[in-house]
Amino acid sequence: MPGVLMIVGTPLGNREDLSPRARAAIVGADLLLCEDTRSPNRLLG
Repeated sequence: MPGVLMIVGTPLGNREDLSPRARAAIVGADLLLCEDTRSPNRLLG
């Protein structure tokens, strides 16, 4: 099965503004590349 690249924008202010589809894409990813490692910890924590 070919890989899938998903680019997910994250909210600048309130982490509750992250859409359910964006959250599902992040949580279901096999590999997550981030500009800043603090961002995903705040979003998913």
